[in-house]
Amino acid sequence: MIGWCLRQAYCCFKRKYKKLKEDTVPSHKLPWIWVGMDNNSVTDVLNYSVTYNQTINVPFLEEFTQLSGGRWTYIDPLTLEHKDFPRDGFVIEDDSR
Repeated sequence: MIGWCLRQAYCCFKRKYKKLKEDTVPSHKLPWIWVGMDNNSVTDVLNYSVTYNQTINVPFLEEFTQLSGGRWTYIDPLTLEHKDFPRDGFVIEDDSR
């Protein structure tokens, strides 16, 4: 009985996880490889929650992370430069559709 319950829970999780992964944006389509405030990274949490047609800007980052009062920066994936996060932010668009 316990084995059956675990198998059912695993199957439900697997279906839910697959749906979540289909909705998230692949990291190679994001305009950063690292995002953080004062050398504190929020990249992993942010990358997992980003969806298409969403604007990621400084007010969003402060609301999302509950961090404020610092300097938001990111690393550009093309130039590998450490830059200030733009106040207007980025709009994550799906160019494959």
